[in-house]
Amino acid sequence: FVSGVPEVSGTPGRSLRVVTWNLLAPCWKRMGGGTKESGCPQIWRARLEAQCEFLSALNSDVVLVQEFWFHDEFRALWTDRFKDYAFFGSQRTGGKPDGLVTMVRKAMAPVAGDYVAVSFNDWGDRVASLLDLGGTFVCNTHWTFPHPNEHDPIMRLAQARKLADFLDQRVGDKACVIGGDLNGDKSDPATKLLLSRGYHPHTQDAFVSHLNHNGESVGCDFLLTRGPATLNAARLEGDAQRLAESERLSDHLAV
Repeated sequence: FVSGVPEVSGTPGRSLRVVTWNLLAPCWKRMGGGTKESGCPQIWRARLEAQCEFLSALNSDVVLVQEFWFHDEFRALWTDRFKDYAFFGSQRTGGKPDGLVTMVRKAMAPVAGDYVAVSFNDWGDRVASLLDLGGTFVCNTHWTFPHPNEHDPIMRLAQARKLADFLDQRVGDKACVIGGDLNGDKSDPATKLLLSRGYHPHTQDAFVSHLNHNGESVGCDFLLTRGPATLNAARLEGDAQRLAESERLSDHLAV
């Protein structure tokens, strides 16, 4: 979906405050007893409001979120909370209820034609999106989890290759920022493939941004840049000590 897009595009060449965050969609958050948070409206509404407060405090120009729940009420509450932003949403394929949303301040948002969503065309039903902000391109993505089986690691490598090839074709040597949940750290083969294509991560240090469903602490949420785009500074936002708590905002930190 696309909403709140103004008639004129923003000013090119400006500095941007960008944040990426996996929200942990209510349709995936386990509540115990085999139930999901999506079946507990009072709980997911309260968490949504807290997430909106958290993001509002960051005061970002561009917000890249993954695991956005494409539920009518969830979407309406979210867009109503951020009236100063234009929204560009891409739901996953295969009928999956979540996907990607890119939010851009209306004062600098492009026209709707400058946004494209692409499918990786695999059984992971994963997608990516690309937004042209006057010559600076912002990509949002969420890759498949690396389950230890015969096909997921291969599929992840294909997702990395397809994304890099797509960006080479659409962006070339222009400024590009990728934000998202790669479901793997810098030592992961798929992440390494993307880095080998000229992308620079927000940090060279080890970090933890996610407590996954296996109880492992990993650094899988990235901001990456290529071309004229450079990161002046980057930091993790949120409390890593609370990632395991049942009332956590998400099982991911924001970058």
